Amino acid sequence: MRFRVPILILALASGYGLSAQNPVGKCVHDSKQASFNEWRATLNPAHGYAASTARRQRILARFKDLKLEMSRTKVEALMGRPDYEDVSRHATPLPHCDYLWAYMLSVSDPNYLSGADQGVFILFTDADKAYWIHPQAIAGLQEKGKLLE
Repeated sequence: MRFRVPILILALASGYGLSAQNPVGKCVHDSKQASFNEWRATLNPAHGYAASTARRQRILARFKDLKLEMSRTKVEALMGRPDYEDVSRHATPLPHCDYLWAYMLSVSDPNYLSGADQGVFILFTDADKAYWIHPQAIAGLQEKGKLLE
């Protein structure tokens, strides 16, 4: 099943996650990573976005090596820096943080991410473990893990 990015963000805001090691309010965005708004601000709205050929090839070739429970450091060593990181804080059912890393291949309209846009989305727990690896609109790649309810 394919999820649209806005649905993913809505799901994160609804309280999905795995652990409660960080109390709500202490979720920290990695200052080395761009936020979604910072990344989007670099795009030309008239032209959308397309990853360079080298970046696209790296993401696609190394997807098979992504594993559940990998840390962000290991994912970055394998895949390179993500296009952006989005941090979500949740109070229920237990206080926790989710960290979304996005590796975008193409975006038709930077003002709204749609299900037709290609990318790999990785969700990490506040314990720094990947628990959902979701290739969106990329033929032949299967998601790993699941978005928890």
